[in-house]
Amino acid sequence: MSFFNSHMLKNADLHDLFGFPVWKFGLTNEDLLTLKETLAQSNYHNIDPRDAYIYYGECWKNECDGGFPSEKVVFDSIGGILKKDIDEMEFHQLARKGAQLLGVKWIVQGRTEYFRTLLMQGGLPLKHISQNYNYYLRFLSGALHFQPDSAEDLSDNCDLVKTLTQSSQNLIHTILILLLRIGSSIGYKFNNI
Repeated sequence: MSFFNSHMLKNADLHDLFGFPVWKFGLTNEDLLTLKETLAQSNYHNIDPRDAYIYYGECWKNECDGGFPSEKVVFDSIGGILKKDIDEMEFHQLARKGAQLLGVKWIVQGRTEYFRTLLMQGGLPLKHISQNYNYYLRFLSGALHFQPDSAEDLSDNCDLVKTLTQSSQNLIHTILILLLRIGSSIGYKFNNI
């Protein structure tokens, strides 16, 4: 049985989950472990695409520790017999299908950013932030003082970006978009956002 059917629909109706990012599902570390085990024991014919979609977001949030995330990094973090049946691009396609089934709106910046959209559904990369807490604290303090109009305003501020670690700088555009969205969702008013 899929994680989505056994865990997600146990606590909510499908319409309660439709269109919401993974980070709003409020999954626990135990849930992530269960999801990972479910996927690891799956094969192409019995995997629920919604499980693949949820895993992308949860992997970004809980397992990303800097560097450049990729389809291979996400897929390899699952392990198990799944790796013998499909590859990272087939898993990515399943995750995209799961996102479509749940009404995810794709990021489009000249082209559709499927991979970035799947990652960003998990919210901020909490593991990475916790390992680099002081860098992010300096960055956020500077960002609040700067009062940006967009993610580009912040990423163009070289002095501010340099307060982050090199691995954080690699993820900067994605993290900035998430920070701006979260800030506006809790009522923080940036200049014109």
